[in-house]
Amino acid sequence: MPKLLDRYVTREILGPFGVALLTFVVLITGHILFTVVQIIVEHGVPLPNIAKFLVLQVPRAVVLALPISTMLACALGLNRLGAEQELTALRVGGASLPRIIRPALQLGLATFVLAFAVSEFVVPWANHEANTMLHEIVLSQRALVFRPGKFTAAGTQAHFFVEEVERGGNLLKGVYFFFNQAHDFPVLFNAEQAQFGPHGLETASARFYHLGKDGNLTWGPMQATQVNLARLLAGPPPQFSTVETMRFTELLREWQEREQQLPGHGRRYAVEMHWRVALACSCLIFALLAGAIAQYFTTTQQLAGVLITLLAAFVYYVLMLWLRILGDSGVLSPVLSGWLLNTVIAIISLFALWRQR
Repeated sequence: MPKLLDRYVTREILGPFGVALLTFVVLITGHILFTVVQIIVEHGVPLPNIAKFLVLQVPRAVVLALPISTMLACALGLNRLGAEQELTALRVGGASLPRIIRPALQLGLATFVLAFAVSEFVVPWANHEANTMLHEIVLSQRALVFRPGKFTAAGTQAHFFVEEVERGGNLLKGVYFFFNQAHDFPVLFNAEQAQFGPHGLETASARFYHLGKDGNLTWGPMQATQVNLARLLAGPPPQFSTVETMRFTELLREWQEREQQLPGHGRRYAVEMHWRVALACSCLIFALLAGAIAQYFTTTQQLAGVLITLLAAFVYYVLMLWLRILGDSGVLSPVLSGWLLNTVIAIISLFALWRQR
């Protein structure tokens, strides 16, 4: 009887889980494509590069989709059992609610392990590959180097600011070029317009401004100038080492080293560690929540139960993002920013299950 019950409940939740996971992964990657579609259309980025970039976003989308897919699947399966009065019949037959929802909790545990494994072993690699690919696209699509109203780093020696980029990206207007000097203050070059030539960025005329160490400002006109962007930007792809491209062990090591140098200096690494594990753990928390609220919905309230679970998932992601911002800014400790919301939901779910014992 116990094994039959497990198989029956598992069958009710596995189907919706697969459909939900596929749906949310497509929606998340589709949203990423929507955010870059203007750049794709305007600058003619090759289709293979677009496809590769989207594929590299799938692991991250899977990590984000697993918790809400788990919650939706458990809600649909358990709410259907409640709507058909099968939960009531099982409880009359002697099965406790925690025993009935055990397959849902097992699914939550399995997706927790899967989410953490993907975020640990696949997402950092995919993010690194995506960043490297973007670097290569920028080098091959020179119009993507500059964005109006944005600072652009050209290697470690130079920074650009462009007021306007004409359609096609060949003509720039309102160009400011900051060139760093090894033992002196940077030099600012300003040109009304510049265009791409065979050897780099060319200007017909420009002005330079330099603040000396004595505090005196020197400026004056310049003749035609040329900036060799290939020399500034080319070279082997950089080794990106952001928190998104680091594995858990690397985050832990970096956090320990920075904390030894200066207490509090490794905060963002600690926040990323706790947030990464807490997001994966939310799969199990959501399964627990779905099981706790399943008994509250009758036949006429099945849709309400599903809508409430979706609303709860939306609120969860918003609050988790807000808590992460508070953690990064130092308002909350890394532990609280990552685990506060999970702890509150777990307490509420366990209390609801205790009430229905």
